[in-house]
Amino acid sequence: MSQVAHDPYATGSPRDAAPPTRDQPTAPYLDAVVAYAFRGSTRFHVPGHKAGAGADPGLRSAIGAAALALDIPQDIEGIDLGPSPTPYERAEQLAAEAYGAARSWFLTNGATQGNHALCLALTPLGGRAVVQRNSHASVIDGMVLSGGVPHYVAPEYDGELGMAHGVTAEALAGALREAGDARAAFIVSPTYYGLAADVAECAEVAHAAGAALVVDQSWGPHLGFHPALPPSALALGADAVLTSTHKIVGSLTQSAMLHLGNTTGPARIDPASLSRVIRLLRSTSPSSLLLASLDAARRQLAIHGEALLDCTLAAAARAREAIDRVPGCMV
Repeated sequence: MSQVAHDPYATGSPRDAAPPTRDQPTAPYLDAVVAYAFRGSTRFHVPGHKAGAGADPGLRSAIGAAALALDIPQDIEGIDLGPSPTPYERAEQLAAEAYGAARSWFLTNGATQGNHALCLALTPLGGRAVVQRNSHASVIDGMVLSGGVPHYVAPEYDGELGMAHGVTAEALAGALREAGDARAAFIVSPTYYGLAADVAECAEVAHAAGAALVVDQSWGPHLGFHPALPPSALALGADAVLTSTHKIVGSLTQSAMLHLGNTTGPARIDPASLSRVIRLLRSTSPSSLLLASLDAARRQLAIHGEALLDCTLAAAARAREAIDRVPGCMV
C-alpha cells in the first residue's frame, strides 16, 4: 500500500476523531443473535429450514448446524426491535465510532449497494456528478438507476507499469469546473492496485466547488488502523466512504459498510435521505449471518487491528524481498 504525502497523525486517524469507548470489545448484534439462536425454543417463523432441522443434510453437513441456527429473520425483539438503541443500532454506532464516522450503515449487498444508494441520494434525474473513470461498475449502474449524468475524470496513468492510479486534485478541480454544477465527486482510494490518492486535497477541491466527496475505499477498510498505512478517507475530509470489509478485515462475502463523514461546513449529504435509499436497495430479509459478521469484524479491527496489521506488513515486506530476488521481477 502506497503512503500518500501526509502524516497519519497530523490529519487525525479515526481513533483520534472518536476515541473508542469501553464497548469496542463487545459485539452486541452478534451476541444477541447467538443468544436467540441457542435459547432452545421452537421456531414458528421463517426461514423454512427451522434452524437447520428442515435443511438438506448435505447443506447441514457442509456449513454446520450452528450457521443454520444463526440464520434468523429481522424484526425480532431484543435484536433489532425494542427500546433504542437495539443491539443492531448499537452495532452500527460502534462501527461509526471505530471509523470516526458521523453515521455508519451495515450493507448486505456489498459496497455495490452503497454506491447505488449514494448515486440515488446525490444524483437525481439529470443531476451531474464527477466520476473517476476507473471507478467500480456499480457507480455507473447507480447513475443508470438514478438518472444522473456522470462527467468523467481520468486518473493518472503509469506507463511503465501499465496501470491506472488515482485521480489528482488538479484533475478533479478541472473536471468540476467543466461539469458546472456537480453535486458530488466519486473517486477511488486506494485503487485496485493499492495506490492512495491525496484525499485531503481532493476534499478541499470538491467542497470549494460545492460538491460532496465520495471515496470508494473498498480495498482499504483497514486504513487508519495502523500508523504505517495511509489514514482513512474519513479522517481526510471525505463526506462519504465505502469500506468493503469482506475484502480485507474478515466479514463474510457480500458484506460492507457505508460511513458518513464528520465534515465541517454545510451538510452535503442528507443522512435521512441516504438511510431511506439504503433501505430501498436492501432485501427486507437481510442475512443475520452477514450482519453479525460485520459486527464481529469491527470488533476485531478496533481491538486487534494494529497487531494483526503488524504481522501482515511484516509478511508483505518479506514477500517483496523474496520476489525482488527473482530474476526478471521487480517490486
